[in-house]
Order: sequence, then C-alpha cells, then structure tokens
Amino acid sequence: MMSTPLLSLAFAVLLASCTIGMQPDPPSAPKPPSAPEAPEAPEAPDAPEAPDAPDAPDAPEAPEAPSPPQAPRAPEAPGAPGSDHVHHAGPEVDHLLRRIESRRKDLRTLTGSLTYRKDEALLGRREIRSGTLVYETATEDTPERMAVLFDQLVVNNVRRQRKREYIFDGTWLTEFDYQRKTIIRRQLAPEGEVVAAAGPVPMLAYRTRDELLRLYKIKRCDMTEHDWMRDIAKRSEPVFGLRFEPRDGNSQRGEIESIDVVFNDRTLVPEGMAEQSVNGDRKLVLMRDVKINEALTPEMQQKLLEGVPDPLPEGWTIHVEPLAQVGSEE
Repeated sequence: MMSTPLLSLAFAVLLASCTIGMQPDPPSAPKPPSAPEAPEAPEAPDAPEAPDAPDAPDAPEAPEAPSPPQAPRAPEAPGAPGSDHVHHAGPEVDHLLRRIESRRKDLRTLTGSLTYRKDEALLGRREIRSGTLVYETATEDTPERMAVLFDQLVVNNVRRQRKREYIFDGTWLTEFDYQRKTIIRRQLAPEGEVVAAAGPVPMLAYRTRDELLRLYKIKRCDMTEHDWMRDIAKRSEPVFGLRFEPRDGNSQRGEIESIDVVFNDRTLVPEGMAEQSVNGDRKLVLMRDVKINEALTPEMQQKLLEGVPDPLPEGWTIHVEPLAQVGSEE
C-alpha cells in the first residue's frame, strides 16, 4: 500500500464528487535536451607556417527522452523521471512547502466543521452545503480515509435539510444520498492500490512538494481578494495563503484558473480554499473548529471502516461504477 504525504486539501476530493470528473490525462514525456553547440576552432598561432585549424568536434547526439510511466485510467500519472526537479519556487514559498510536507508525520486524525459554496456564473446559482469533515491517516492495517458529512443545503437563499455523505478510502469513493436512499460506489484505483484523486477540485493531500511544483505554479496569494479570506485572516491564529496555478501537462489546465488555499501557520492545516474556474464558476471551502489528533468516536470509526452497510437498509439501492479497464472493449 502506498504511503501518502500530508493532508493539505484532504477534504477536496469529496467535494469534487459533486461535479465528478476524475480521469486526468497522463503528462507528456519530457523533451530531450538540445545538443550543445560545437566549440569554435582555435585561431592558428603566429608561426613560420601556421598549422591548419583543428576540425570542430562533432556535437554529441541528444539522448532519447525517457518514456513516461504507464498511467492508470483514474489517477493522474506521476511525472517522468527527473521531472520533479525541473520547476522551482521562490525561497519563501519553498520554505512553506517544506514545512507543510514535513508536518504530515505528526498528523493522525483531523475533524472540523465545513462549509462548501459553489457559485455558477452562467446560471447565477449559488449552492451552499454545511457539515463535518473527518480525516484519518493510514495505519499498517487500514488505508488513509476521510469523509464529509453534509446535513444542510442552501440554494439561492432557500435552506433545506439535506443529508448526504461522502467517504473515500483511496480506492473507492462512496456517496450516500439519504433523500433518495441511494448509494453510489465509484472505484478510482485498482483493488489493493490507492490513488491521489484529481478532478474539478484537486486533492493535494497526496502530493509531495516536488509533485506540487511539477503540477502547479505556486506563489503567495493576496488574502484581501476574497471576503471569506479576510474573515479567516481576522481569526486569532496567524495564517498564510498560497496560490496554485495549473501548469501545462496538468489535466486541470484549461479548466481551472487558480486555487487559493489558506493555511493555519501553526498547524499547517488548510482552513479555506477558493477555486476559480476558467468558465467563471467558483468553489469556496471554509473550515472551523478544527481538532487535530483527537480520538474518533466509535460510530465514526465504524462509518469509515464499513464503506457500505451489509445488509442494505430497507428501501435503499446501490449502484457500483467499477474502474474502467485499459484496452477493454465497450
């Protein structure tokens, strides 16, 4: 089982399932380096008979570009060999990324209240969901797991009680719709493997510093640009913001313009996120009352473990979407 880096946007994969689309394209192979220019021939020395200038050496052949690793259908393929060190960040951003990456060693559980807002530019529609986030790191016996438990929905200022849950274990994303009494199971990786799920809202939790630099241009963001960021900045503990802009070769390029993330400077846990789409849509996430490394209740542990209840409750139906096999015939 693959180990996973720190939680930076662990909740985001679950929110992405609201507009799911988790089949990024693998990155293209890196271009071979250009052949060095041949050195100029030295001038002939002053002598009774000047010797002929030596022939310029042949330029060495450019090495063949390594083939990119074969990518599974659902996850985003890792970078080709050597590509992790192509991109760099400024000293300040690099320092913050190293802090965020190292913090994962101390994180075991995380819970908090969550508010998710989606603004659709074309329809002028605003949807707000509120609920709870639960996250648990991997152990020797269990994979990394997380859940978002929504209990309220507000659409254009009309509030409804709407219970919906998303549970992710690295391989399967399970959605519970309590109004329709349906369960949808989406397989995102082959059995026995885990995957960093991508999609409209990226899950940065599984990404190392080098992977993030390969996928995104990263810089500090201005927290005065968003009213919700200003509210976070007014909290008692200091925060900092980073902006992630998809690079060429990232499957989100052309769909997502930028992702601003606000981190707590002490815990290095994200407390807010704003995703700006190319089409004008926006997705906002706010976290409150975050608790780190507190024991989960037995009920919550059971919910994370069981996936789908067996037997199904009366009146419920289940729909399973297995992982598409590469080369399979339709």
